[in-house]
Amino acid sequence: MSEQYKPPQDHGYHQHTHVVVQNPPSNPLGMIGFVTSLVSLLMCGGLLFPISFTCSLIGMFRQPAAFAIAGLVISLVSGIELLFFAIFLIIPFFFVGAAAVGVGAAGVSAIGAEIEIAQQVSVVEDKMRTFYIENERAPTEVECEELLFDEDESEMMSATKISETEMLIKHQGTDGIFGTFDDREFPVDLSPEIPMTEMGEISFD
Repeated sequence: MSEQYKPPQDHGYHQHTHVVVQNPPSNPLGMIGFVTSLVSLLMCGGLLFPISFTCSLIGMFRQPAAFAIAGLVISLVSGIELLFFAIFLIIPFFFVGAAAVGVGAAGVSAIGAEIEIAQQVSVVEDKMRTFYIENERAPTEVECEELLFDEDESEMMSATKISETEMLIKHQGTDGIFGTFDDREFPVDLSPEIPMTEMGEISFD
């Protein structure tokens, strides 16, 4: 005789199943280190190396550590890139900039020296013009040495008479030696200036 199936009897009790869903552990620092290391390597020339390396290193001690380890490796590569960039670009640029500053300073110094030379020659030229006005002739070389030049001027400059109204002043330049490349020559015309033409003398023929 076959047995008949009997459904389970409900005695008024209901069974409840509780499902607990756990979020996977996260490692924000490891992820930040990974992302910044990629950006540093691909876009910034390794400039973000300190941030990516620090975040990745700290993230390695937290779980999951996969992204932190990857970020640490990439950070080291970006650090090498930054070092290469510094050696071949930044440091030479620094030396070029320092050299440019040095050249600029030398240029300013040279301009200042030329201005000083021009002022010294101007003083001597005024003495020659005064002599010419008082004596109605240009001074001779001996008179230039004896009358027109003080001790410093005679060491720095010499004067040569070219004509009755023209003198040539020579300056030894910034090196303090005559006969070198930086010697300066200043021709001086002692003749009186041409007077301005009066309006009545102007002819339109």
